[in-house]
Amino acid sequence: IAGVLLNLTLSYTLNLNPLLESMPIVDIGWKVLRDIANIVFIFITLWCGISITLGLGDGGKKAWGYLAQMVLVALFINFSLFITKAVVDASNIAALHFYSLIVEPGKEKDFDSGLSEAFLYGLQLSTIFNAKQIGSGEINANSSSIATAARSANLPGKQLSFTNIILIGFFGSLFIIVAAWVFFAAAIMFIYRAITLMMLMILSPLAFVGLILPGASGMAHAGWSKLWSQAFFAPLYLALAYIVVATINSGAFLGAYGDSATVG
Repeated sequence: IAGVLLNLTLSYTLNLNPLLESMPIVDIGWKVLRDIANIVFIFITLWCGISITLGLGDGGKKAWGYLAQMVLVALFINFSLFITKAVVDASNIAALHFYSLIVEPGKEKDFDSGLSEAFLYGLQLSTIFNAKQIGSGEINANSSSIATAARSANLPGKQLSFTNIILIGFFGSLFIIVAAWVFFAAAIMFIYRAITLMMLMILSPLAFVGLILPGASGMAHAGWSKLWSQAFFAPLYLALAYIVVATINSGAFLGAYGDSATVG
């Protein structure tokens, strides 16, 4: 269940465009906030005009500075959604590149495959409680660490003892629970990322307005920092996941643990 949830989450959150088309809340919310931002600019323009006419604030020089900044920011506001989506799309393209290296070709949309299957095959979780291998005392030299360690508790040529049953059952169950928890946690983080990015798309006009409003620049910079951190969380996570999957599925890794288990 945890593995399928993770694969399902990755499939939807790394392909946000179909999700945004089916949920027009981002486009609607962005248009509303863009119009509110334009209204704010109208009042700023009036204030600048009055300041320049009356010579307030160093003879109106400060108002001229605000007016120049406002024209530039007003231009970016109308492209704020495009800019935000461009950042998100660039991060998703990079993430999908690493995801394609992990998943078998043609199985990107198969929810039984994906990132979780790559970990399950590498760690061979399904073989921990394999009654035939445990009961016979055989050790597969190509097995991964956890599965091999569990089977190595039954020494070759001996019957499976009650103590070995308890050890294999406890540590095998513990490892499967930990793996499931990691899959659930990753799925939650990617869901949180998608929701956060959608909220930042909606609030993108205010992020530009905050750059020129006194006292709001800190919130605007925090919003942009949040956008960059959440957008590029996915490619960094999948890049590290690819390194781990490639390692646990490599012949050197499996052979080393197979030899150590045989010696034990």
